[in-house]
Amino acid sequence: LFEKDNRIDDAIQKYSVVADLYQARGEGAKAGEIMATMVRLAPMDLRVRNKLVDLLVSQGETDKALEQYMDTADVYYRLADLDRCRDTYADALRLAQRSRVDRAWTLKILHRMGDIDIQRLDWRQAQRVYEQIKTLAPNDLKARTSVIELYLRTGQTRQAHDDIDTLLRGWMSANQPEPALELLERLVQAYPDDMGVRMRLAQLYQQIGRISDAVTQLDALGELQIDAGLSDEAVQTLVMMAKLDPPNAAQYRQLIEELRAGGG
Repeated sequence: LFEKDNRIDDAIQKYSVVADLYQARGEGAKAGEIMATMVRLAPMDLRVRNKLVDLLVSQGETDKALEQYMDTADVYYRLADLDRCRDTYADALRLAQRSRVDRAWTLKILHRMGDIDIQRLDWRQAQRVYEQIKTLAPNDLKARTSVIELYLRTGQTRQAHDDIDTLLRGWMSANQPEPALELLERLVQAYPDDMGVRMRLAQLYQQIGRISDAVTQLDALGELQIDAGLSDEAVQTLVMMAKLDPPNAAQYRQLIEELRAGGG
């Protein structure tokens, strides 16, 4: 193993001399080819990668420079070094933002950064990243749903519910209940104690005619409200359930009377 590493080090040194010579002679393209070979031989050699990036940027090859950054970040990710992985993406983002490259590069890098922040359990930083994506690409569904989940995870329920309502209005006005249903069901499963999400899922079930599912969600919501001491809200929920005329509607009406009488 050591002998192999020494051979690679020797090769890198020789290639480096040749690359420097080509660069000194103004033959940047040939220098870049040599450096690319060096990167393949020693993918973790940041000195070589940085020289290649600098050369590519000086030649106006920003896309190729960004590809080098992404490859480097992938190496760090495979090594489970999430901090260095994110730092590399941050370097790539700075290059993309100061260069005239396709905005898709910025969005791609930001998405990678957001994913890394979530894996690092840095919810607030991930939230800032996905909010930035939302600003750049308002129709980016992954960013919008990620922001909602991060709001819920960090206790910012009002912001989460506002964003959910915005998405739901768009989907329902376009007669697309499927993505709305998928989002709400996933959120209820992930955040079962969130009353606002349960209510919205119950209302959606009712809209699309899934009455028994609506009753199930309202029943769970009513229990949450009773446990939280929200008797008035629980009564409103039970009234909604009784109006749907489930088989056990009489039990719900009895519970309504008990709650109104202060017996709940």
